[in-house]
Amino acid sequence: MTYMLLSVQLLKELLFQSFYLERYMFSVVSGCTEFLISSIWLLHLFLYLQSKNALLSTFLFLDQIVWLGRTGIYKNKERAELLGRISLFCWMGSSVCTTLVELAELGRLSKSMKKLEKDIKGGDKYQNEQYRDKLQTSNDRTLALVKASMDVVVAVGLLQLAPKKVTPRVTGGFGFVSSLISCYQLLPSPPKAKTP
Repeated sequence: MTYMLLSVQLLKELLFQSFYLERYMFSVVSGCTEFLISSIWLLHLFLYLQSKNALLSTFLFLDQIVWLGRTGIYKNKERAELLGRISLFCWMGSSVCTTLVELAELGRLSKSMKKLEKDIKGGDKYQNEQYRDKLQTSNDRTLALVKASMDVVVAVGLLQLAPKKVTPRVTGGFGFVSSLISCYQLLPSPPKAKTP
């Protein structure tokens, strides 16, 4: 009877230890997976940023040739029109990359703000300077996301990829609002209030 009771106790301990070992291994694997996913996400973010810069640079370069064609300095009209379409596709691609980058940054910022809210708990989160800075950054990134999304619609309208849905009026309206957002983004930020 004692032998049986001892073996049951030993079995319980083994199961208990294997449970903790399994839990530990799961947490290690989970941590490695999270690190791997965040590394891959950072790589994608880096590639989107580089693609955005390359596409925007190409757009600006090709747009100069288009303007040379419109002023009459560059004589080949067909090639100037082709380069104009290519430059608009580059601008649209740059805007799509900007949209993806801003979405990723807003997601990262949202996680960071939620973690900060948990740390603050009892206090007023708007009194915390770090939280206010993150909130301001979130607002700026949201505005940049809206502008980039509007730029995609403007590019689709200029390229006439969806002529029935994105009419010239829609293109003009979105372009106007996008320009207003750009002007607002260029305004100097208000001075920070000094805390006593």
